[in-house]
Amino acid sequence: MEEMRRHQSVGGTAELQLARGLWMKRSDHVLPDGSVVSVRTDITEIKRREQALSESEARFRAIFEDAAFGISIATVDDHVLNCNPALTSMLGYKLGELDGIAWSTYSHPDDLAENMRPSDQLSRGEIESFRMEKRFLRKDGSVLWARLTGTVVGDDVESARYRVAMIEDISKRKAAEEAQKQSEERLRLITDNLPAFVAYIDTDGYYRFANKYYEDWFGRPIDEIVGCHIEDVIGSDNFAAISEAYQSVLRGKSTTDLSEIESSDGRKAQFFANYIPDYAPDGDVRGYYVLSQDVTQLSRAEETLRKREQNLRLITDNVPALIAYVDSQKRYRFVNRIFKEWFQVPLSSVLGARLEDVIGAKNYARIIEYVERALAGEQVSYEETITYPTGELRFIHATLVPDFDLTKNVIGYYALVIDITDLKKAEEAQRASLAHLNQAQRIAHIGSWGYHEGTDELIWSDEVYRIFGLRKDEFQPTREKILDFLHP
Repeated sequence: MEEMRRHQSVGGTAELQLARGLWMKRSDHVLPDGSVVSVRTDITEIKRREQALSESEARFRAIFEDAAFGISIATVDDHVLNCNPALTSMLGYKLGELDGIAWSTYSHPDDLAENMRPSDQLSRGEIESFRMEKRFLRKDGSVLWARLTGTVVGDDVESARYRVAMIEDISKRKAAEEAQKQSEERLRLITDNLPAFVAYIDTDGYYRFANKYYEDWFGRPIDEIVGCHIEDVIGSDNFAAISEAYQSVLRGKSTTDLSEIESSDGRKAQFFANYIPDYAPDGDVRGYYVLSQDVTQLSRAEETLRKREQNLRLITDNVPALIAYVDSQKRYRFVNRIFKEWFQVPLSSVLGARLEDVIGAKNYARIIEYVERALAGEQVSYEETITYPTGELRFIHATLVPDFDLTKNVIGYYALVIDITDLKKAEEAQRASLAHLNQAQRIAHIGSWGYHEGTDELIWSDEVYRIFGLRKDEFQPTREKILDFLHP
């Protein structure tokens, strides 16, 4: 016989493990005559089954004790026999505190009726297992959301001895779902109160989200619009009007569009729409967002403003004066046609350019004092000389009027500039002519005088004052005073 490796005594028998892993059971029996009969039985298969069962139990115990999810073993009438540490921790109990307690004790009372239906079906053998999401009450009264999977242990309903439940904590997921739900409700509240179309449309052209503005404009409930094709909702004519933008956004291009849209009751309005593509993780377009606003009144206002600007441009371009608007950063925002003639630059290059860069450093140095006063809120008028790009020196008369915003801050100034070079030359010529006349009268000892009927004013030349021996700064001639110089 092979060498025995292990020996176990069980009652009046011994279990022997042989060298090759075989097991044998030896039973010794003493007969009446004093002789001994020894019986040996091969129990290797029994031992293998016992070993497999022991390992299975060890694995189950390891799973039961160390699982991250809750496990409960209960009687068929739902009284807990044992709970693993994960479940007791989830519910805020200590090990053993739940033993013998009915499931209903820590199930949420509002869920009991609904929970009993699958449980009763399981008891009647109508189902083999069930899964549900339900609420439990922790020991402190707080709520735990969990996914429950329940089944029975046994070959059939009659032989079932236990119920096994596995419980997974889904509180974080439920909290996230609730947060998302609240976020969606806020989004719905916001979008439903916007005076604009707000929607999400998939690549097949079906609405997945639409706000209340669609309902008001197209006369269909939102529930009917979501899941419906865009052409069926807005109509063929409207769809044709936006088709170019529609195709563009499906190609992945953010697009804007201005189209006339007709409502279900015949109203027509200009809508300015923004189409923004939505990309899947793989980079493919899976839909797009649309925000479309009624800009009819704005379009009308812009058209009115455009016509006014045209009229204003027509007037200012034909005024024989330079008209400009300069902002607080000393950049041109408006200039009329005369500006181009004076400075020989395209008007497009002036707008947005700095004052100094356009008129030159020397001219800028001559007027910067007046510019600063205007930007400080003072209306300023001045005469100055400027040098044209041709090198010609010209005389100007300028008036700068500050521009204030609603808070009384200066945001720029208007400039009206007149070229008075010819006037200055005429004044200089007149002064020279008068000087020559005065010189001739002194030589000839001849004076001259004039009378302005409208103002009843007498005007004497310098020689008349000398003839009468008067000082010009001391005597103002009148008709009455002239009689004093006549011989009686």
